[in-house]
Amino acid sequence: MKKALIIYALLLVAFFLLQPTDYVHSFVNGINLWAVNVLPALFPFMVLSRLLAHTGDTVTSSQSSMKRVLGLPRVCWKLFLISCLCGYPIGAKLTEEFYSYGTFNRRHCYLMTALCSLPSPIFCAVTVGKLMFNNLLVGVVIYGSCVISSLILCILMNITFLREKSLIADEHTVADSTAIPSQQPLDNMNQSIMSILSVGAYIALFSVLCDMLTNITDSVSISNRSNLVMAYGLLEMTNGCSRAVQMIGGTTAMGLCAFYVASGGLCVYMQCLGYNRKCHLNGGKVAIIKLLQGAMAFIVSTAIIALFSL
Repeated sequence: MKKALIIYALLLVAFFLLQPTDYVHSFVNGINLWAVNVLPALFPFMVLSRLLAHTGDTVTSSQSSMKRVLGLPRVCWKLFLISCLCGYPIGAKLTEEFYSYGTFNRRHCYLMTALCSLPSPIFCAVTVGKLMFNNLLVGVVIYGSCVISSLILCILMNITFLREKSLIADEHTVADSTAIPSQQPLDNMNQSIMSILSVGAYIALFSVLCDMLTNITDSVSISNRSNLVMAYGLLEMTNGCSRAVQMIGGTTAMGLCAFYVASGGLCVYMQCLGYNRKCHLNGGKVAIIKLLQGAMAFIVSTAIIALFSL
């Protein structure tokens, strides 16, 4: 695995050196995309979400509807609402923090990967719906399908394949009650700044990678290039959505966009990777969970769009 990553890295460096001016421009475009579209929309929510999550409450492991249905502590309702409002990667960040407090165990973290790893409603409604499809309602449907798929997947995971012995045993490591520490405003601000800068770095990097993929496929005919829409979406969801609208269009493009934003693509996966590792989660399992969530969002959105003839 490490050898493969080294080979890929060397190939990327070689492509960069062949056209350094173009790829520096791609990197700058990624920074501009982050500064104009992501930073003003995400950073205020990131600061507020941390303030809301760290209220100094005491979290108990008592039975609740959240525990019975989803297998999660009651505090997860708060984190779910924050994730719904703020989008990637805030859910992963908050999951890692509550794991460090002893509120969550590894099984909870896997469930939270499905429940609280969601796109921003502003991105879905405005960027995808209004700007790409010229229909705000389409964006609302795509976002709704992401939320519905996350709930369905979390319930199914709680019932079925997360009944592993190691994870069940891990449940007993959670304390009966956990005091959630409140954070100083300056600490909250500093951690939010580091998180948003990390998001910007990944967006800039994947902007370069998407342009590299475009240059590699320039010699391919348009009919064959449309088959690469999936590759763009799995790499970075914004590029994938844009190309799905341009190259495919119609109901299929709407379903693909729901798949892309629900799964997040490799760019979002990398943004959340550091947080997931601190929770000792298996990267392959996390990837499968996100792909299943994307597939469910595709099915739900396609059904809604067909039912209401959007």
